[in-house]
Amino acid sequence: VVVKVGKPVTTFFVNKDLICKASPFFSAARKEEWCEGRTRKVELEDQKPDSFNVYMNWLYSHKVVLGRFNDQTPEYDLIDAYALGDMLLDVDFKDAVLDAMAANWLTTQNDLFYIPSAHQRAYLYGQTPAGSKLRQLLV
Repeated sequence: VVVKVGKPVTTFFVNKDLICKASPFFSAARKEEWCEGRTRKVELEDQKPDSFNVYMNWLYSHKVVLGRFNDQTPEYDLIDAYALGDMLLDVDFKDAVLDAMAANWLTTQNDLFYIPSAHQRAYLYGQTPAGSKLRQLLV
């Protein structure tokens, strides 16, 4: 499957069986009734290539691995990855991202636990729907 992500577009090539098994979104998109099912291309214009890269790595390794894509702290990358998992309807990926987020928050420095900043909390709320497990983790 060819997946085109973001603006400007980054192109990913993904094993059809692997991604359709993990993501109900992709499983539905592969059906002939969808344009994507006939063309074998899926466009995710509103998603970030970095987040899809995290997803691709998780598909093959079942580990949430963040590269240093930008100057953001890891929390923003994890929030974006969770939002992507939500859109793709991939519960296992979202759970893995939740675990990574919790592990990050529970990491201590000088015996102090990390607390997300007000900006990070606002960003999280802007990227996730009401009732999101990630929001619940924050509370």
